[in-house]
Amino acid sequence: MYLPAEMDILKAQLKLYATKSSGYNIAPSVVKIGDNFDNYVNSLFNLSIFTSQEALLAFLDLPSEGMISNDPMYVLSNDLLTHLNSKSDEIAKAQNDFQASFRLLVQGLRESKLAPIQYPDANSTLRLTYGNVQALPKDSRNDAKVNFYTTMDGLVKKYKAGDAEFDLPARMLEMHKNKDYGQYVDKNGYMPVCFLTDNDITGGNSGSPVLNGKGELIGLAFDGNIEAMAGDVIFDSNLQRTINVDIRYVLWLIEKYSNAKHIVDEMDIVR
Repeated sequence: MYLPAEMDILKAQLKLYATKSSGYNIAPSVVKIGDNFDNYVNSLFNLSIFTSQEALLAFLDLPSEGMISNDPMYVLSNDLLTHLNSKSDEIAKAQNDFQASFRLLVQGLRESKLAPIQYPDANSTLRLTYGNVQALPKDSRNDAKVNFYTTMDGLVKKYKAGDAEFDLPARMLEMHKNKDYGQYVDKNGYMPVCFLTDNDITGGNSGSPVLNGKGELIGLAFDGNIEAMAGDVIFDSNLQRTINVDIRYVLWLIEKYSNAKHIVDEMDIVR
C-alpha cells in the first residue's frame, strides 16, 4: 500500500461519486462532505487506525469496540456499503419480477431448442468458452520464439531469492540446471510452463480445464494478462488473453518434482 496514491484515488472517487449522481440518493456521509474532498480525506487518513501499521498494532494490544465503530475510515466504509445494499420496495419488487420473468425466458429457450448449445450458468460465472491459442506482440522479457508461451528458462531468469513472488525452491533450480524434465520436455528442447489463449475468463474460473479439439486436457486456466484488466469495461480482442498453465508442466511437477509418479501412472498420457 502506498498511502499518497490511496489518498489521491479516494479523493477522486468520492468526487466522482458525488458529482455524477445527480438525481440519485447517495450515502449520507458523502453528502455531508460537500465539495471539501481534499480536507476530508486528509483528515480521514490522519485519524484512522487503518492507515498506520503502528496504530493498528497498538489497537490490537488494547482492542476497543468503540474505537472501531467511531473510526472515520470504518464509518465511511460502513455507510457506503449500507447504502449500496439498501433497496426501496419498488426496486425489490422490480428485481423479483425480473428474476421470475428471466426463469420463464430460460425455460422457453430450452423448450424451443432455438440454440443447439445449452450449458449451465448457475451463479452468473462463465461455464464454457471457446477460443484459440493466440500470441501477444513480441516481448523482449520472454525468451519464447513466439509470445504465446513461456518456458522454465524464463521462469528461472525471474528468480529472486527471498522474494515473495519470485523465489524458487533449490530443488527446482537444480532440476532446471540439469535439464531434468523427463518425458515432458517439448520437442524443441524447452520445458513449457504457460500458454495464452483468447478464451474468456472471469472470477471463479481459475483451475478450469483447457481442452483441445479432441477433448484432451492441455492446460488449466488461472488468470488474465495485465493488459486485459479493464476487460469488463473495455474489451480489446487484440490484447485480451487467458493465461493457462501447460499440462506438461503440471505433470512434471507431479511426477518429477514431487516424486508422485504413481499419480501419473493412473492417467492416460497422450503424446
